[in-house]
Amino acid sequence: MVYKNVVGRLVARIRYDRSLSQAGLARELQKAGWDISRSEVSKIEGRIREVKDWQMMFLVRVLDARHESFYPKLDEKERFSDAFHKLMHKKTS
Repeated sequence: MVYKNVVGRLVARIRYDRSLSQAGLARELQKAGWDISRSEVSKIEGRIREVKDWQMMFLVRVLDARHESFYPKLDEKERFSDAFHKLMHKKTS
């Protein structure tokens, strides 16, 4: 399986740290102007839905987090393309 975003797991962690449910995050994003459902938040967190740059701006603002906190740390000793490939591909075996 190929994931569709790199931010999903950290969106979930930041949301949890803010004591928000997925429905609560969806409501806050809606108040900010993004028409999104709880189901779509779940898909983002599950990394099965893409996240556009403008949508990241909403997440940053609503979750009150630094932009870079949504991105996982990659092994600096590893070639970037190899580290990124591992991050985006889930082993199915």
